[in-house]
Amino acid sequence: MGLNSSVGINVNFDRQNALYYAGEKITGLISFQNNYKRLKLKSISLQFIGEFDYIQPDLYQEYDGLDHSYAEYRSINNRKSFITIRYPILYPKENENLVVLHQGQYSWPFEFTLPQLLPPSSSPTTVLHPCIRYYTRIIVDKSWYQQNITRVYPLIIFPHVNIFHCDIRRQSTCQCHINRQNFQMKVSLQQRAILPGQTVCLDVDLNNPKRLQIERIDTKLIQHRVINTDHHKEILLHIDLPGLLNFDQRQLQQTFHFDIPFDYLSPTFDCKIKGRHSSISISIYYELKFKAIVHGISDDIDFSMPIIIGTESSSELHDHYDDIPISYIDALKETELPPDYQSVMTNLLLE
Repeated sequence: MGLNSSVGINVNFDRQNALYYAGEKITGLISFQNNYKRLKLKSISLQFIGEFDYIQPDLYQEYDGLDHSYAEYRSINNRKSFITIRYPILYPKENENLVVLHQGQYSWPFEFTLPQLLPPSSSPTTVLHPCIRYYTRIIVDKSWYQQNITRVYPLIIFPHVNIFHCDIRRQSTCQCHINRQNFQMKVSLQQRAILPGQTVCLDVDLNNPKRLQIERIDTKLIQHRVINTDHHKEILLHIDLPGLLNFDQRQLQQTFHFDIPFDYLSPTFDCKIKGRHSSISISIYYELKFKAIVHGISDDIDFSMPIIIGTESSSELHDHYDDIPISYIDALKETELPPDYQSVMTNLLLE
């Protein structure tokens, strides 16, 4: 809790984990320890901040000193906040400039509600960008000659992405590919939408009339995270389908299972956030990528299948979400942010 020997501050949330969903309330208690006899402050405030971090190419004009110019692209790191909610904790009374705290321990409860529609936190976060991150920040604004005190608490924020109607229809997706040697591979994905921690079921049908040796079938689950033109591919799972090493039989029909190995995984999401001068597009999507590696010849089969990652599967959310929660554009156009926060979020417009 202590920031130094004289002043300490800490934010305790009423939830053990840092995961919240759009539209939920964030509540907790701020604890403050003052060891000064009298401490003068301008204010204490809590901020909720959401920001983008992404790389963007920018064209620069350079001169060589001989009146010759040339242009080159450089990568510019952009870190921009798109939402800030300020919650005042302690502030001076009317006609006063400072707050005076006597020695002792203080505590203040806090509560604020997240907007209904927010882009998801980036999870997992193995790279710095492209990234969407949220955090709360407690700020003790001291006198002009004293350094302010700031502490940051990361949060994970996800929108609700309901896959119930994908589940109830049980619509599978299927792809069939054949190479020049008439080796045929057919893969059926039993569920087109799934939740983190659940099991993916694949029906694999191999037709190998020439009994080619298939060294292995390489399988990857890949997350694509895109902010504007900054695109990152995260391999979440990489396995060889078991029992198929050096496969040379004429036929195979088998169902394979593997788990999505994450508790927190950004859901499939697509939206655009418009600011005063520009807009930022956000896209998070997933694919299962397969590669059947044929021994001795350059005639592999390589293809991918889309899969939707959701946050929940509930019939109670039917009235609020479309059947396939990939594009949120229409829903976002019709939704207004809570009026309590319009004054502090004038730069946030989802469309």
